[in-house]
Amino acid sequence: MAGYQSAENLYPAFTEILVNRGNVFFLTRAFPDAIEQYSEALARQTPAAHISYINREMCYEKLGDYSAAGDDYRQALKLVPGWQIA
Repeated sequence: MAGYQSAENLYPAFTEILVNRGNVFFLTRAFPDAIEQYSEALARQTPAAHISYINREMCYEKLGDYSAAGDDYRQALKLVPGWQIA
């Protein structure tokens, strides 16, 4: 995580850092922290928005917030229609 913070300090506009940090939180089951990172990436208009939406969707699903999960799922598919991963 320190490496991600150093990278963000050097390249604050590189929003994929937030997505990757969110992935670490997801893999360690820190779902609220992952949601925070994906949400920040989306707020900064990450080029990886579809990935942020689908990853955040999985976090919401794990937390039992199926309404928010469905919203993010639909957003991911709106950005990449027919996306097989979604």
